Amino acid sequence: MQVTADIRRSDLMHLNLYVYPRHRNTYILFAIFVVIGLAMPLVFDGKFSSQGLIRGLGIGVAMGVAMVIFTFLICVFGQALFSPKNTGRLGVRTYNLQDDGFEWASETGNGKQKWTAISAVTKTRDYVLIAVTPSLFFIVPSRSFPSGEAFNAFFDQALTLWKRSNP
Repeated sequence: MQVTADIRRSDLMHLNLYVYPRHRNTYILFAIFVVIGLAMPLVFDGKFSSQGLIRGLGIGVAMGVAMVIFTFLICVFGQALFSPKNTGRLGVRTYNLQDDGFEWASETGNGKQKWTAISAVTKTRDYVLIAVTPSLFFIVPSRSFPSGEAFNAFFDQALTLWKRSNP
């Protein structure tokens, strides 16, 4: 099954919304700032107290949330602003599902990935996502298909081929 897709900046933003909350580094960053917040009473008060720990936990959680949001915005806006079409991230590409792998072609290049090298095939409301790594995806927008049925058929075939190669 073959489909031609035009990848836009908005697709990269949606991909970040999907990936960022599921990425392990997001939680590591959050945990680091919680620990920093918990250590603040010792640094500033010279001792641990229950009131200081509660205050430190609140500060740590607030800093963790703020840094997660800040880094997410940096990633999203960085991709939106600095992803010209000639880099291969944006623009028209053709995806082809074959028994032995997933093939793609764009203005900047082409390639083929065996199904055994694909880490996941997932679907959101608007995208089929074919993951090479937990952070590297091929994006297939639903708007690339003439109907919802064709979109679902593409996903079903991709999932079947991937599962057949990854028992």
